Amino acid sequence: MMMNTITKKIIPVALLIAAVFSSCKKFLDIPPESIYAEENLFITTNHAEMNVFGIYSILTSGSLYGRNITQYYDLDTDLAQIKGGTSSGAPDGERRSIARYAFTSTTRQISDYWVDAYKGVERANIAIAKIPKMALYENGTEAEKKKLKRCYGEALTLRAILYLDLVRHFGDVPLKLTPSSTGENFNLPRTSRDVIYDQLVKDLQEAEELVPWANDTAVALDERITKAAVKGILARVALYGAGYSLRWDLQTGSISSLKMGVRPDAPRIRELYTIARDECREIMLSTVHRLNPVFENLWKNIAAYRIDNVYRENIMEIAFYSRLSVRGEAGYYGNYNGPESRIASAPNHGTSAGAMWVMPSFYLSYDPDDTRRDITAASHIFTAQPKGTPTTLYNLTVGKWRNGWAASAPSSLTNFNFPLLRYADVLLMFAEADSWLSNAATPAAVDALKLVRKRALPTKVAAIDAEVYPSNLDAFMELIINERAFELAFEGFRKTDLIRFNKLAEKINWAKAENEAIYNSYSATGNKPYAGSIVRLQGKVIPSNRVYKDTGNSYGVEIRETSTKPDNTWGSGQWLGSPFKANMAIFASGFKENYSEIYPVPLSIRDVTTAISQVPGY
Repeated sequence: MMMNTITKKIIPVALLIAAVFSSCKKFLDIPPESIYAEENLFITTNHAEMNVFGIYSILTSGSLYGRNITQYYDLDTDLAQIKGGTSSGAPDGERRSIARYAFTSTTRQISDYWVDAYKGVERANIAIAKIPKMALYENGTEAEKKKLKRCYGEALTLRAILYLDLVRHFGDVPLKLTPSSTGENFNLPRTSRDVIYDQLVKDLQEAEELVPWANDTAVALDERITKAAVKGILARVALYGAGYSLRWDLQTGSISSLKMGVRPDAPRIRELYTIARDECREIMLSTVHRLNPVFENLWKNIAAYRIDNVYRENIMEIAFYSRLSVRGEAGYYGNYNGPESRIASAPNHGTSAGAMWVMPSFYLSYDPDDTRRDITAASHIFTAQPKGTPTTLYNLTVGKWRNGWAASAPSSLTNFNFPLLRYADVLLMFAEADSWLSNAATPAAVDALKLVRKRALPTKVAAIDAEVYPSNLDAFMELIINERAFELAFEGFRKTDLIRFNKLAEKINWAKAENEAIYNSYSATGNKPYAGSIVRLQGKVIPSNRVYKDTGNSYGVEIRETSTKPDNTWGSGQWLGSPFKANMAIFASGFKENYSEIYPVPLSIRDVTTAISQVPGY
């Protein structure tokens, strides 16, 4: 792991400064390299790397990828909702207020996010400004120049990641591309998101020429950005830039102008889709990255702190590591969004709040043979014993990050990495962009989609090869949206992906209707056939109980969707019951279409930066 390095290097600075100022004047006349001053931060290649590692480290903040971006900000959707809260969705100033769409400009977690994101932007701006001006950048050895160019490309990419997150959550935000200096005007207005996206595209196109491929013989096996990561982030930026978002007239700030829309220049939208397709295709043709044949192994590798150098499906991982479970170095993966476990006497499973409820409609939408389902959603809980017991349909939790897969289960925070970009996502982005450009499903797009599906359903490869998909663009795009859910669930982008597809309101309403249909099939005197839109369940009875058997494996139990026990070694637990309705009643309770798709600027920010206009209606 690399992220801890920057902390170890900076800690001694205060002691060094104290020692220097207790020395004689003659000594003070010689500026020591250790002093934490601007003129001493960019002399050697190690200095440049340390500054870039400081940008990486901000991503691990709990307000960013340590927890909030991938969990609070990605809820509630058709895939999951946050556990608990009130049926009214009343603002609490914390995570449930965000997830239930009951946030306001005073919600603390949103303010923390804004501050940390711009802290990262400032660190990136310093590196971007200083590294190309270093003497070694043009006059060093070939190895030194190569290192510095990589650092510069990394800084450009990290700034793009931070700005993409700001724009997809806040819309038009202030764009600052230079380091801050004394006397500068910091009271900056919003910059059009279209201008920001175009700047990020330009930066990433420059960055991809500066960083190496992951299989370069000189590249260490770590979590640093490589060429495919830049290309994949560029494709993601292009698709967001071309897609829908909640927009309004920045000049008038009129609430009547607040609506979902795309940028006004159609030729540029086509250019962005072309960039997305071409960048993804270059990753695919490189063969540096491939699908791991076993979906489960992606997550077991993360739990084992192991970087896969064979398939390299995880093109970019955000690294977490702390021996002392320090927030901002360690993360909440597995302890917040893992299978629920609340027993101190079960060290093999650690503890986990299981604080994200998987939507029953999403779980039941999976093909039962899909190997992703029981990795993505954990249908067991650890309570009074170290063995797992099945949970109910309305209390499923996230399963991709499991303490039970770790060599030693963490007690509070974890060192599990977060996969910011996977090769499966590249395939699905390619399928999306290629079909959009042809206004129909193309053979290449279909092949990319089928690659993802065949890995997920290894017993049905022949059937998938024979599948015929609709050529109509809208119908094919719906398949891609659904496949993104099955493949990429809980990886931090579902809500804003649905927004760029202009599908968030539709998918929230679908989930509400489907879960109502599931509940309506329940009866204390005998369940009725399901009458919703999930095809595989239509006309079938969802059992009140389902059978299970402890297997001693990391899934806790083997579970079957039937109330009939194969033999006496099997137990039975509740599956569909009357509490279902209460749990689903709080789902997305504060959502308002054409309003909730974006966050307001925090009041604490507007108090000191008055040039930033507020989102209409807040």
